[in-house]
Amino acid sequence: MAKDINDEMKQTADYAIKLAKGRFGVDLDYSETSLYGLEKLIEDASQQHTMDLSDEKSLNNSIMRTAGIWGSYLGEVMQRKWGGEWKIDENSDRTCLIHGVKVNPIFYIQQRCTGQNTTKVNQYLVEVAVSLFS
Repeated sequence: MAKDINDEMKQTADYAIKLAKGRFGVDLDYSETSLYGLEKLIEDASQQHTMDLSDEKSLNNSIMRTAGIWGSYLGEVMQRKWGGEWKIDENSDRTCLIHGVKVNPIFYIQQRCTGQNTTKVNQYLVEVAVSLFS
């Protein structure tokens, strides 16, 4: 039987918490305060990926893993704050459906890691809130 996407993403977010503490010394606890730690992790990942001189396929895989881990955590924070659930969309992307609005925290993290988006996590949450409640 297929694993539920919501369970899978929650497990990935729990892994993100363990990874953040064990490997980077950053405390994540699903609170809004912990988003400052998440911001640091994203900035560090972005710097690491821009300095990475490995082959493109390896770099892309690394960015996708990073985005999946930190994006699952961010998605869980948003869902705890506003409700919602994980869905797999038509492109096979894992997205959050919150009050009928599709939000893609994994893609956001991917863009941050590649320098395509410089919006800080707290500002991203403000933008998401505006799209949800306006």
